[in-house]
Amino acid sequence: MQPSPDIRRPKCGASTVILLALMPLVAFHSKKVREIYTFPDHSSPGLDQGAGLIDVDNQGRLLIWQGPYEAHLPYLLWDFQRQAVVSNFSAHIPKEVQAKSLPGPTGIFFQPSGRVVVFRRPWLILEDPIRNEEIRHVVPNPLYLGPGILNRPGTSAGGPGIEIPAINPHDGSVAVAFNVHGNIMVYVYDAELEKPLGAWSLPRYVQGLAWSPAGDRLAILFNGRLDGTGPPITEDDVYQFHEGNRTAPGDDVWIVEPRSGNPLVKFRTGSNEWRIAFSPDGRIVYVIQDFYYSYPPDRSVIQGFSAISGDRVHTFTAGPRGVHMNFAVSPDGKLIAADASTEVRQMLPWREPVYGAKMARVVLLDSGTGKLLFEHDEKTDGEFSDPLEFAFSPDSRFLFVNFALSDHIPYNHIEVFSLDDLRDQGG
Repeated sequence: MQPSPDIRRPKCGASTVILLALMPLVAFHSKKVREIYTFPDHSSPGLDQGAGLIDVDNQGRLLIWQGPYEAHLPYLLWDFQRQAVVSNFSAHIPKEVQAKSLPGPTGIFFQPSGRVVVFRRPWLILEDPIRNEEIRHVVPNPLYLGPGILNRPGTSAGGPGIEIPAINPHDGSVAVAFNVHGNIMVYVYDAELEKPLGAWSLPRYVQGLAWSPAGDRLAILFNGRLDGTGPPITEDDVYQFHEGNRTAPGDDVWIVEPRSGNPLVKFRTGSNEWRIAFSPDGRIVYVIQDFYYSYPPDRSVIQGFSAISGDRVHTFTAGPRGVHMNFAVSPDGKLIAADASTEVRQMLPWREPVYGAKMARVVLLDSGTGKLLFEHDEKTDGEFSDPLEFAFSPDSRFLFVNFALSDHIPYNHIEVFSLDDLRDQGG
């Protein structure tokens, strides 16, 4: 599971959802997809608080947080098929790290081995979630511990996160980009965090990183809003620089050799993108449109590009609403889950046509044709601040979707959908 550009962290608010009168409005556009479970199970003692998805391991077990949020809350490694907790995992933050870490989110990601890498700005920490113990920690650059280095102007407003991590799905090696003003760097470590494999600079702010399935290439998505190279959207777009300050458009995706950073292919997507991921066979690089409501549906799309030539090979939307912010490709490469949430704005005709309603919506698309196979809606009156989080099980049989809201813990939940009927019927 590739991480989101904005570091995925155990916080409440992976996307914003308030259930009206506790009654979700559910719309299934395919009877081939079945909702089979919701976590937490409010009928089980001790599992009656909110929960949020962090990551899924290669055995299909979910690492989740369970509210209320605290600085050192325990996480659950949960086997949903057995509906059992495998272990309680507390991210161990060593005293040295606690004393010298900086404010910011904590990110946790699985390696193929089942270990987890914890990102605690600016530290990388390797931990064993079963034994519940730390193995090793490292800081990529001691200069990042200095005051103000990672909090310089320009790395937050309208731009990407300060650190952008990615885990190699082949061998567990780690890449992390630091968007430090004037010195944007990528550091690559082996899976044990013992050996630095590479360190190289980039000319622009990084929005996302993605490893190829074989671990031999690293895709870099640049942020076009912060540096002014992205295309304009509207005259009053607050995320764009003034036209006079804009630079010439450049290639916003590079595919590089991970150790040296040498570009293998460069291409331009033509819009501002939020997230990047390889197809399971490594032949296609997908990107998805950024920001929920910046574009009309015909521009709110997932694009696919050849990882060899950079040529565009796919453009997918999701009916009249478009998709944005986050997506996941199934491990078998046949399906794409994407965020199609909408919010009412009467002055814009492509918004949800029900005044005052907001819809948290996940859609499932055929990765070959872009055909809409399924959608699930939950009517809310909440604000959307972050994208929906979702992931597939390693065998592509299940889809996990996280609906969350920071100050409404009981409404945070993970829904599990079975895709068996869809696969059996050739959907």
